[in-house]
Amino acid sequence: MQTSSAEAPQIDSLVLEISGPNVPDWILSREINLLPSSSELGGLVSAIAVFHQREYHEPNTDEASADLAIAFNAGIWGYDSWKPTLSFMCQSEGNDSYACTPFIITAYTIEECEDDAEVISEVAEEAVVKRMQSSKHDNAVLAHQLWAPESNPFSSRIERKTASVPRKYYENNAWQAWLLGPSTSAK
Repeated sequence: MQTSSAEAPQIDSLVLEISGPNVPDWILSREINLLPSSSELGGLVSAIAVFHQREYHEPNTDEASADLAIAFNAGIWGYDSWKPTLSFMCQSEGNDSYACTPFIITAYTIEECEDDAEVISEVAEEAVVKRMQSSKHDNAVLAHQLWAPESNPFSSRIERKTASVPRKYYENNAWQAWLLGPSTSAK
């Protein structure tokens, strides 16, 4: 099915926010222009990257949530520090602007990707229980898997040598996607 240009959203600017606790100090005050200086790409007038040294669930000066969140090789299964962010994305603390954020997670292996999915499911189930106990939104969809862990056709083809495990690791070798946050129909 083709979409006419009248139905397609017209995007003229893009802001790519890079955030996380490990963003280096030296780049925090920089704003990088991603467009070639003399051209527009497909109607895109501006495209910049901004950098923050914070986790997604920590206070943000912007009011709206991201249109898309991506966590590259996140290792959600191995770091409890992901749980507050996942809980925030599922709960949205009653803030309508944070509802239903698509979230793509990559992993070095399918097994790690499956382990990440298990943690996301657990945190989402906890969020459902909390939401049912504290509000009238007991029928909200807080986590919906858009696609299950699978091989990522865009992964690196260069093996990442890892001495501690016998399997082969590749950057972004597997991926999955979720829609996290209360459904707008439940509000």
